[in-house]
Order: sequence, then structure tokens, then C-alpha cells
Amino acid sequence: TLAMVSKAKQQQSPLQEEFESANAAISQAEGTARSALEQAAATVGDFSDAESLRAAEQLLLPAGGKINDALKRLMEAQRGSGGEVAKQLAQLATALRATQTTLAAELTKIRASKSKADQSEKQRVVEERDIAAFQEVLPEATAKTNAAEDLVEKAMITSEMIAAGGDDLDEVRPAVVQTEQATQEAQKAIGEARIYLNAKQASSRRYESEGAREKASTEISKLQQQLQEAQNKLNPLKTVRQD
Repeated sequence: TLAMVSKAKQQQSPLQEEFESANAAISQAEGTARSALEQAAATVGDFSDAESLRAAEQLLLPAGGKINDALKRLMEAQRGSGGEVAKQLAQLATALRATQTTLAAELTKIRASKSKADQSEKQRVVEERDIAAFQEVLPEATAKTNAAEDLVEKAMITSEMIAAGGDDLDEVRPAVVQTEQATQEAQKAIGEARIYLNAKQASSRRYESEGAREKASTEISKLQQQLQEAQNKLNPLKTVRQD
């Protein structure tokens, strides 16, 4: 029942056991890391959704902890080792650090993308809020502009009665009066619409979202252009009595 072994082999046995134990822990850590990397790759999609990126990050963090624990275990096993065991432990360390580097690189990429996605989400929320605020004032701005245009058209139609009167001053005089009144009403409407548009244009410049500012500027500019065209039509009617 006795066995005779050399002193070198007797010392080698505990080291071999430590190597096998460390190898098992490392294999488990690497398997966890590979599985986590595969799941994370399937979760992140196109790296644009913040929630998916957060989920992927949570998948990789535990795997990173297991890799770190395995490295500590490996360093402990390397103390006092020598010969073939030391060589095998060094090979394991190289493979484990490669896995650690891959995991860290993927985490860095995910975190950078998550930061970008979070910023994009914040900008989207701000833009939606600003655009919603502008949409509340746009109908009234449009209504004021259209009302001013309608009054200009009414003044122009009224002015046609002057030409229809010909040389009959009894018909021309009331037509001139009506045209002047219609012109004044139209001019007042244009002025009020301009004041309203200028005020809303000034307030839109305070929007946090650049996209909302550009949209508001474009829409208000269109309405201001409509008012200018209406003003150009109205200007000749201002001197109708003199004419």
C-alpha cells in the first residue's frame, strides 16, 4: 500500500492541482465572457437605442467581474510555480487577458454609443417639446395672416367700383370712401399680424432645439412673405382719393 515518489514529483502534485483548479475557473470565466459578448451583440442592434445599449452593458459587467476574479486566481497560482505548470499558466494568462481586452473594448464602444444615444434622446425630447409649443401658436399666426390677405382682397374688389363709376361722381365718391375704409381695415390687420409674427419669431429663437428653431423660422418667414405680398397689393390703394 506504499508508493515511492521522488521529492520533485511530490512537490509537483499540489502545483498541478492548483493549475487544474485555476484552469477550471478560467474556462468558466471565458465561457461566461463569450456568452455575454454574443448576447450583447444581439442586443445592441445598430447601437442607436439607449435602452438596448444599457441592457447590453448590464450583460457585460458581470462577465468582466468574473474575468478579473479569474486573473487574480491565476496570479495566485503562478506564485511558486515552475517548469511545465508555469508555462501552462502563462499561456492561460495570455488567453485570459486577450478575452479581457475584447470585453473592455466592447464595453467602451457600448458606453460611447450609449452616451451618444442618450444625448440624441434628450435632443429629441427637447425638439418635440419646442415643436409642440410652436404648433400651438402656428394656427393663430396663420389665421391672422389669412385674415389680412382677405381684407386686402376685399379692398381691391371695392376699388373696382371706382372704375365702374366712370365719370359719375355720385357713384365714384362713395366707392372711394368704401375703398379707403377697406384699405384702412386691411392695413390694420396687416400691422397686427406683423406684430404677432415678430413676437412669435423672437420667442422661437429661445427654443433649445435647433431643429425647432429652424422649423419655426421657416414657417414664420412664409407667413411674413405672404403679408409682404398683401402689403404690396394694398399700397396702391392708399392714394385712391388723390388718384
